[in-house]
Amino acid sequence: MRTLSLCRGADRQTFHLFEVETDETGGCRHIHDRSICRKEDKDHNECLKTCKPEDRMRLALAELANQGEQICGICVSSLYRNRP
Repeated sequence: MRTLSLCRGADRQTFHLFEVETDETGGCRHIHDRSICRKEDKDHNECLKTCKPEDRMRLALAELANQGEQICGICVSSLYRNRP
């Protein structure tokens, strides 16, 4: 299962997902330079939720969406793709 962080995009309005892994100090480290949708760079964001497994991130995203936060649809759709 992937581990993810939810970070605010450069527009400061929309959140995007980034794949992360736990580093040797127990913190989160981005695996890729870009968000899952490839629209945001890891250097231009502020993360709200970090190092969450996919199932917990789905719940966190639902709560944020219900509070009116904008979340990238492409990033969210990656959580519901069929994987082998």
